Amino acid sequence: MGWILLTVIVAILFVAMYSVSLQIGARNSVGSGRNLELIIDPAPHPIRTPEAPDPVRDISVAVTALGPGLWIDMEGSLTLYDGTIVADLWSGRTLTATDQPITVARRIDDSVIPSLYVVITWKRSTRTGPRPMALRAPLHPKIDYQPLPIADTKLGAAPVIPIRQFPIGEFHWYAVHRLRHRYQQLAPRWWLPGAGTPKPLGAWRPRPLVTYSDAQTPGLPH
Repeated sequence: MGWILLTVIVAILFVAMYSVSLQIGARNSVGSGRNLELIIDPAPHPIRTPEAPDPVRDISVAVTALGPGLWIDMEGSLTLYDGTIVADLWSGRTLTATDQPITVARRIDDSVIPSLYVVITWKRSTRTGPRPMALRAPLHPKIDYQPLPIADTKLGAAPVIPIRQFPIGEFHWYAVHRLRHRYQQLAPRWWLPGAGTPKPLGAWRPRPLVTYSDAQTPGLPH
């Protein structure tokens, strides 16, 4: 009898914890970077203009809301790896799923493209106040070579085709970043190692891409 009661209690606790995790996951997905589509499209070749002695390249950046959410005070920038802003793309925009994509075009020096990132930031409402969120992707694409289907491979043709990829990173706050922030604001003391010293409260992580096979989604168009 005791084992049965214990099993029931454990099952109830598991269901309660799973329900809470689902609610947290749904809340985190609304207004998060996972519901945004970031498209970067640099021109395939640089050009020369009478105004600029060095080669320049045209780029376009577009952000679209794919799901429910509200992205407040959204800004776009071209930055270096450490976040130093090189050029502003736009500022002070609000985006929802029913809005048109935010699209901008710029012409920049071709020599600096490998060192630049497109960074999108916005404010997210929390119980402790607005929290900055961000996505970023390199302006210089990574080239991935995809094999051609056998039917498309001809005599003398390349067996692979180059695909431009712009891997997107998402800034994640550490789970206890509020406690870390408060600790770092304390006055330095010998019995408080690390107090008074600013340290990272979050980190960039690759944005996960969830894909499903036809066998996992029976009946859905593919």
